[in-house]
Amino acid sequence: MPTADDLLSDEDDPIVDDLLPETIEGVAARLLVSDSFEKLVYRECELDALWTLADIAIEMTALRETGHRIKAWQVVPEGSETSLVKLRSLLERAHDLTVSAQPIQAAEVLHEAARLCASWS
Repeated sequence: MPTADDLLSDEDDPIVDDLLPETIEGVAARLLVSDSFEKLVYRECELDALWTLADIAIEMTALRETGHRIKAWQVVPEGSETSLVKLRSLLERAHDLTVSAQPIQAAEVLHEAARLCASWS
């Protein structure tokens, strides 16, 4: 298993392209060792990517359930996947904590988000 220092290699820009628990935990681990403004900005970008993926998942769930394309910011129809909305909310909270230079608290929220995603399988 890679260490937190391995996760911050300058040679590797992490790719955030899924909502797997491992991906979310990777962002959390990198947050915990982000000791500069620049590194926090990178983590913020990763959180933006996670939030966008959750937003797309909400939109696609609504499309599948209703047959109509709605924007994720609109009211999610009854019976839709409320855990996706919770995930998006957790990711938004982690983002806000990162912007406020509170990486430890943001990582704790990301751990909660990863547990939520792990419960889906």
